[in-house]
Amino acid sequence: MAGRSQAARGRAPYSRVRLATHTRVAYDRLTGIDPESGKEDAVDHTSTCSCCGRTFGTLPMDYGFAAPRNWFGLPEAERTNRAKLTDDICTIDDTERYVRGCLEIPVSDSSESLVWGVWVSVSEQSLRYILARWNSPISQDEPPRFGWLSTWINGYPEPHEIRCHIFLRSGNLRPRVVLQPTEYPLAVEQHHGITLDRVKQIAAGAGHL
Repeated sequence: MAGRSQAARGRAPYSRVRLATHTRVAYDRLTGIDPESGKEDAVDHTSTCSCCGRTFGTLPMDYGFAAPRNWFGLPEAERTNRAKLTDDICTIDDTERYVRGCLEIPVSDSSESLVWGVWVSVSEQSLRYILARWNSPISQDEPPRFGWLSTWINGYPEPHEIRCHIFLRSGNLRPRVVLQPTEYPLAVEQHHGITLDRVKQIAAGAGHL
């Protein structure tokens, strides 16, 4: 089970993103370190901040994480030598391998879904399989790859052994991440959906309301 032996204890910061969440980078650009890219997105929905009383006409529906949690657990001075991080792929010590994907949650009273840009730990074989198909059209019957959720989202329990499937997608879209149905709150939300009120709670917890 790659990527969980040296788990970082802190939670990774997340940022509002749009295309950086959904759109993968071409395989020939999978080099370097650029964890901070992203654009914000929102739905047309008026909301009022419970702290300052200001009214906002948008509500963020996409959140992305700069890196998998174990990357944040590395000493900053060691990251360059021990890890490789791009917008889509991360490897640590040549033993941990991660892919970034979209964990989509349906919102019952909105035409949009809430999207978490999360990282998933995968095996060496799965990473090679995914990269081999990175720029290729993906058929509808393409079988998913197996992985472990490697992002700790504020407001949810620490994700111990949360299994998931990774569905590759065409059209330059990042893979879709589907959690195994369990009692883990994020999995419950993904499989049963949430409301806009819950989206507002998430936005407030992220400091956007």
